[in-house]
Amino acid sequence: ALEKAKEKLPAGGKSGCSFSFFNNSVQRFDVRPGAYDLIWCQWLLMYLTDADALDLLKRLRVGLAAGGLLVVKENVSTLDKLTYFDDDEGELWEEGDPGGPVSCVRTEGHYEDLFQRSGLAVKEQQVQRDPTGATMDMMLYALDPE
Repeated sequence: ALEKAKEKLPAGGKSGCSFSFFNNSVQRFDVRPGAYDLIWCQWLLMYLTDADALDLLKRLRVGLAAGGLLVVKENVSTLDKLTYFDDDEGELWEEGDPGGPVSCVRTEGHYEDLFQRSGLAVKEQQVQRDPTGATMDMMLYALDPE
C-alpha cells in the first residue's frame, strides 16, 4: 500500500504541498512536535485499544503546527449497539467467540471522550451515511488543540 501511495502522489506535491511516507507501527511512530499543518487519520483508531488510541491522539496533538488541524474519520456505532468489537470477518465478536476481536466500533460519545481526554476540541463534525443502509455510518471530525 505504501508503494502504491508513493506512485500515485506527485513527488513535489501540488501547490507547495509535500508528502512524507512512514512505514512504522503507530504505537512506535515518533511524531515531530509542531511539524504538521494537517494530519489525516482514517480507519485507524478502530484497530487500537483505548489506551493506544489516547496515546496516539496526544502525540498527534503535539505534532500539529500552530493553526494545524487533525482530521479523524471512523465508523461509528449506533446508540442501540453502543461500542462493540468485530471479528476478522467483520461480524460482531462476543466474549467466548473463537479468535479475538479485530476492530472496535465506538460510539460518537466514546470518540468525543477520547478527543477531550487527549486535549483536542471538536471544531466541526459531519456524519457520512450510506443512502442504501448497507454500511454503517462514518463520522468525520475536524479537531484542533484546546
